[in-house]
Amino acid sequence: MIVTTIKKYKFTIAWSSIIYILLLLPSNDIPNVKFNIPFADKIIHFGLFAILAIAGRFDKIKFWHLLIYGIFMALITETLQLLMNAGRHGDFYDFLADISGLFFTAVFLKLYQASS
Repeated sequence: MIVTTIKKYKFTIAWSSIIYILLLLPSNDIPNVKFNIPFADKIIHFGLFAILAIAGRFDKIKFWHLLIYGIFMALITETLQLLMNAGRHGDFYDFLADISGLFFTAVFLKLYQASS
């Protein structure tokens, strides 16, 4: 049963794992790269969760289930960043960027699918 579930949601599970690793990695393990792009951090958060929406659609996760899962995941990552003593900090605006990337991409894909 677990193997069947993993196969069914393989893209979402794989990308969720990557998100957890990237967002919970201790800050001293992340290379210090300076971007000259305003709000680069928020753009990265938006992109990570936009890709999560794409993975969820590949796995044929229902629209509302995908949104609930993604919001819950964003809440968990930001809360863990607040609680962990790893040089990371949870940020409400990161949470908003996460759910914005998820929501806008999921809605776009749903509208695109409906028009096809």
